[in-house]
Amino acid sequence: MIPYKSELTKEKLQLLKIGFLELREGSLYAVIGDLLGLIGLVEIVAVLGFPFDLNQGETLLEASASALLIGAAIALVGIIISLVGLIRWKNGGRYFREFDPINFSSAETGPALMLWSTLLVVFTLVVFIAGVLALSWGVVVTSLVIALVASILVLIGAILFGVFLLKIKDLQLLYGLSMPDFTIDAVLWFLGLVFQVLYLVAEILIYIHAGEALTAIIIKEKEIAGQES
Repeated sequence: MIPYKSELTKEKLQLLKIGFLELREGSLYAVIGDLLGLIGLVEIVAVLGFPFDLNQGETLLEASASALLIGAAIALVGIIISLVGLIRWKNGGRYFREFDPINFSSAETGPALMLWSTLLVVFTLVVFIAGVLALSWGVVVTSLVIALVASILVLIGAILFGVFLLKIKDLQLLYGLSMPDFTIDAVLWFLGLVFQVLYLVAEILIYIHAGEALTAIIIKEKEIAGQES
């Protein structure tokens, strides 16, 4: 027999159910937000990819500034939507941590770190927009440097969240609860640290697998209810 760490009760299953529900809903917001953020980032990079000549016509400079503003605005909307997703992940992580504080604490710590560092990114985007409006390229560059620091913090949080995804399989070993395999989700999530677009694929899979996990928990709840009756 598998030496389960703890017996699953209705109360503990309820913690997992809320955790996976928040994980699933947060993934939906993450997909939408990341799509918009990626679109905005592509536009910003496209504009900044061309060398600026301060001696070129004022009309051309204003056109470039307008394009940067549009890209930054789209990215900002995407980040705000992603923030909602991170809040849902963080809230869900609290229930995972309460369920098993030793194995699943990173479920809350990772999204929390990503949340606060993303807020810093939002701040730098506001500074970025202000710099573009004032045609102050020094402020623009400074905001990009701050965004780089915030990105490092996001990276640490993302790694912790990926670790949590890998540990979901332990629910089978430690508690005998059949769960979908989140390993591929975690692998794609980690690869997304290098290839950003893979984050989207990982988030879609997390959404799907979290839904399957909820179904498994509901089935387990019925089994426990049947044993108690």
